[in-house]
Amino acid sequence: MTPVQKPRSMSEITSKDSKPHRPPKVTSVNVFDEVLKRLEMIKCTEISTRMISYGMIFKGLYHGVGFEFNVYVNGKGHLNPKTKHNPVWHKPVRPLVALRHTIDKVIEW
Repeated sequence: MTPVQKPRSMSEITSKDSKPHRPPKVTSVNVFDEVLKRLEMIKCTEISTRMISYGMIFKGLYHGVGFEFNVYVNGKGHLNPKTKHNPVWHKPVRPLVALRHTIDKVIEW
């Protein structure tokens, strides 16, 4: 007579060396769309964008003050971790604090 085997649980089936497969916790968020939403939310005007090979340029006015900055991405469309500063402000070089903080909240590392 052979002993009756119990059904094994997933933890028993998984070997000690392997980890159970879990879907990655990645959300599909377009950083450019999120930046545009925030610019509109804080009432920026004359917003324009231009795609560049490595990201996007955002221009507009915030309380009458012109701004321009680039957001850099890698080939997969994710924020580029090799860029030391993201976004890179061009105009004004020191943006208004409220504008800078709003954009920094979107582009978090």
